Amino acid sequence: MPTFDHQRLPTLLAAMALAGMLTTTIWQVYQFWQQEENVVATESVTVANTPLAINTAPATRLADLELFGAPVSPQLTASPTETANLPSTNLRLTLRGALAADGTFPGSALVEDQTGKTEAYLVGDTLPGNARLKAVLPNRVIIERDGVLENLLFPETDNQQGLTPETVSNTNNSNDAPLVDTSPSAQGVSTGDQTRREEVHQRLQQLREQLQDRP
Repeated sequence: MPTFDHQRLPTLLAAMALAGMLTTTIWQVYQFWQQEENVVATESVTVANTPLAINTAPATRLADLELFGAPVSPQLTASPTETANLPSTNLRLTLRGALAADGTFPGSALVEDQTGKTEAYLVGDTLPGNARLKAVLPNRVIIERDGVLENLLFPETDNQQGLTPETVSNTNNSNDAPLVDTSPSAQGVSTGDQTRREEVHQRLQQLREQLQDRP
């Protein structure tokens, strides 16, 4: 009967332990690799199922761009006869003078507020009462308030007419500068009214000259 070499027992046990450790290590490495594979596969599925981010910035429509300037209100492009049917404003404003547009000169008006203060305004300026001066015609002005166009007329008692550029040119060559209508209905005005109107005309003409002198 062969005898067992007890001296080789420690070496055999050490070899078995080493083999067990190697087996355990290999198994752990395999488990780790499997987990990594599962994670990568899960991320791939998530990315594939995730919709692309949508740009929520509002798109600018080419039609909305004012490439050729702001559009003009259709009511302002209408003839004076059509705009004459606009409602009269109920603002407590009094039209004291009007100088219609001429070339680059946009037109101006002298408007008196409810306190009796008279100021010169250009087209586009804001008037008392949160209204905007939109257009100046010889016998009235058009204002805009809350998006609605309205007429501001001369007081009926004045029988007063505004000025066109031709009127201004003609009156500059004369000694007097009347701002009133020359019709028979306007001949009965007092000297004081005539003087006031001449002052209004002079203020409008001065404003026009100042604007023309600007670079």
